[in-house]
Amino acid sequence: MATRREVLLHEKQFRRAFRHDGSAKGKAQAFAYFCATFAKIQHADTEMEFILRESQRVTAKNLCEGSNIVVLKARQVGFSTLFANYALWKCLSTESYSVLFLSRNREEAVYLLTIMRRLRRCRPERMRLVVVLRRC
Repeated sequence: MATRREVLLHEKQFRRAFRHDGSAKGKAQAFAYFCATFAKIQHADTEMEFILRESQRVTAKNLCEGSNIVVLKARQVGFSTLFANYALWKCLSTESYSVLFLSRNREEAVYLLTIMRRLRRCRPERMRLVVVLRRC
């Protein structure tokens, strides 16, 4: 069971990850904090914090502006993880928000589902109850 101090720390982190001034910059900063605080990425045999790189920060800002974006990217640069985190952040911060991931083949779909399950596992209990993951 969590101590009072741990509960308060999680509450402070939760509020910082979702409270912003409504501007694209404020939303992007809240999202970057959300990734750094709550997201974990698999690297070799360990899980690490997901700290956004510059290209990911620019993409996140464009997403927060509501821009329609097209990303031409190489493999293994973290954009699937970025989009999975953004989708989860939006679902947790926006009422009645739904996300649909499409992929070109089954392997990529399974990979995205694996990312979402790992993201869900890394969250404090308060944020776990909201997310429902289904394979279609």
